[in-house]
Amino acid sequence: MSHPYVPSGGILQSAISQFRQSFPAKIDSDTLKKLAIASGNENGVINVLKYLEAVNQENKRTQIGQDLFSLHDDQEFGEKLSELVESAYSDLFELRSNGAWNANQDDLISFFRRSDGTSAVVGKRQAITFQTLASLSGKREEEILTRGPRGPNKVSKKKVTLEPRVNEGAQKPPKPAEKVVVPRSGSDVALTVRVEVNLPANASKDAYDHIFASIKKNLIDGNS
Repeated sequence: MSHPYVPSGGILQSAISQFRQSFPAKIDSDTLKKLAIASGNENGVINVLKYLEAVNQENKRTQIGQDLFSLHDDQEFGEKLSELVESAYSDLFELRSNGAWNANQDDLISFFRRSDGTSAVVGKRQAITFQTLASLSGKREEEILTRGPRGPNKVSKKKVTLEPRVNEGAQKPPKPAEKVVVPRSGSDVALTVRVEVNLPANASKDAYDHIFASIKKNLIDGNS
């Protein structure tokens, strides 16, 4: 049997995450469609499960699969999955030993293409599938692809810093009012200054009247 593959690691991650919640007695296309898993790529996921011997040729779960997906603890799950991956990919581990877990994608593509006689596209998908299984086993740091000006670049980890959110309901402190200069008679220069006053949305009419009366008294009448 050729090495299995899925188009992207996210498809396999989502499927395995769902199976850890509940692993059906039969895994076929209809089952995956009902669970909304791997839409259009059901056979790829099924082939991966068969390759790991979690599902038999009749698409029924095996005792191996039941034992794997019933493990709730992440570390225990990763250890069991790594055993199944190492057994399934025995040809790769015979060649690279434990170095297979962190082999770069180009080396993996070359290995799968030589082993199965696959195209570059399929070889890359086979490599992505193995890397995803290695990551889920806790043996490999996930790689995130970021597209730069010259194409995709690999980043081992991506740290996201969340900016603190501003409470939109909170009242903003009012900006200091700027003095209004009213031109005196005979002056050659007129200056207009914008005054901004921030008031809460639920301010009363009296509050508005008080503010504008204060502006008139202190900023306008005071210049006359």
